[in-house]
Amino acid sequence: MMAQSNVALLSILLMASLSSVSNGLTLFGLRIDRVAIRGTLLCSLYGDPNAPPVSNAIVYLVCGDSNSTITQAVTDPVGVFFITLNVLETVLINPAQCIIEANFPTASCQIYPPDGSVTATVNLVSIVITSLQTIANYASSTFFSEGVYR
Repeated sequence: MMAQSNVALLSILLMASLSSVSNGLTLFGLRIDRVAIRGTLLCSLYGDPNAPPVSNAIVYLVCGDSNSTITQAVTDPVGVFFITLNVLETVLINPAQCIIEANFPTASCQIYPPDGSVTATVNLVSIVITSLQTIANYASSTFFSEGVYR
């Protein structure tokens, strides 16, 4: 089953790489070469900005209706994570249709979300144009547990 998934993903990536670059992510008329997503995970179900950071947690970029995990990152000692999508991945993914999902590791946060994880939306912050590429910078919103009344 895992081999079939890898073959299917490889086929999609190959087709995307052979398609015209103009089919990639375009924002405000600019073709995006790289997407950078940054955020901070705090030990809170309600988005408390004074909560302690969660270190060594895996955060997942989940996109589309199929809730497919695209990539993941690990939070640093102050709860910060950074995800980068290259030009090929930007052909396949629109960050506006993605969320960040995380589980709290028990070593750095002893809170257990009712539905097992906390989620945050992904919001465009800026677009940076350099001589080599155009970078779309995104930030995650505050993380909340869907199983908790806000």
